[in-house]
Amino acid sequence: HVENLPTETRDATLLEILVASGGIHQALKGYTHPDVEDAFVKACALTSETLNPVLRAAALYGLWTLRLFNLELDAVELIGRELETLGEAVDSDLVRMIGYRAIANAQYQLGNLDETVRYANLVVEHYDPNRVRDYLLQLTYDPKVFSLGLKAWSLAWQGKRDEAREIESDMFEWARALDHQASLCVAYHVALELTHSLGDHEAIL
Repeated sequence: HVENLPTETRDATLLEILVASGGIHQALKGYTHPDVEDAFVKACALTSETLNPVLRAAALYGLWTLRLFNLELDAVELIGRELETLGEAVDSDLVRMIGYRAIANAQYQLGNLDETVRYANLVVEHYDPNRVRDYLLQLTYDPKVFSLGLKAWSLAWQGKRDEAREIESDMFEWARALDHQASLCVAYHVALELTHSLGDHEAIL
């Protein structure tokens, strides 16, 4: 039984179990199911500095996703900041990347377009092409593709049409180079929304 293990080993084991079960519940029951919340809230309560920082980040990101789908935007921003702080504390580029990507999305949802662009740029700046597999494992799709998409949307809403289209081109170039279907689907979704927001209705068809 996990409860009978020494505290450090117990918490590490519980964190791994809770993160895994949260992900399974998400896949089987949906992002906002109470079982998802229960698993990730319990996982995030395990805060010992000796725990695996990537698993701690996965717990925070799982809870962040749930809060996002529930439109709890203040919580979404707060968890994003926690991820950024954790990445700095443990000096983990992977955790920082997860944090930057989460904050960029939160800022876009809150309508803070300049901050969206700033954090999208941080994702691109700190992106390591040699860690693509790690990014996909933690985030399902590529953070650079999605962040470039957020940047393109933000520029479009700011009236910077040509810049938005240029970023869209960069996004597609990277998505195609990855040869990763989920990331390419994200790119097409971004392009569809961007084209709609720019009023290019013929291009949508």
